[in-house]
Amino acid sequence: MTLRIALPVARRALPTTLSLRSTFFASVRKSSVQTPSRSLSSTAVRYSTPMAAQTDTAAAETAASSGITPDSLSEKLKSTIGATYVSIEDMSGGCGQAFNAIIVSPEFEKKTLLARHRLVNNALKSEIAAIHAWTPKCLTPEQWDKEKEKMS
Repeated sequence: MTLRIALPVARRALPTTLSLRSTFFASVRKSSVQTPSRSLSSTAVRYSTPMAAQTDTAAAETAASSGITPDSLSEKLKSTIGATYVSIEDMSGGCGQAFNAIIVSPEFEKKTLLARHRLVNNALKSEIAAIHAWTPKCLTPEQWDKEKEKMS
């Protein structure tokens, strides 16, 4: 690691590159030698519950507290932008933090993909702020008919 400073005045005021390098490595060596503040046995006792159980419980609490469900998102989209078809899949395993959506609306006619996403995101502004991941796929009714033909 070489430190170069563009100002000649600052270069004179700082120690040489070699001494900076040795100071850096000395501080790294000191920090890596430090012993942990607690023993491993206390850590094992503290986390005796399996991690998956902790995660599932936390996920259920988050879903209950946020109140965001695929059904609530679907109803809001149908009422605000006049969506004719909405399919929302919870990708987070039930905690309500990640959703994939297919949204079909005549409002998307003659709009770019960005404009469609903005329309949906503005309709769900408060809900999107409370979740982690939101992936909408916005289609016109004609595009949706073509997608259905591809799937069958």
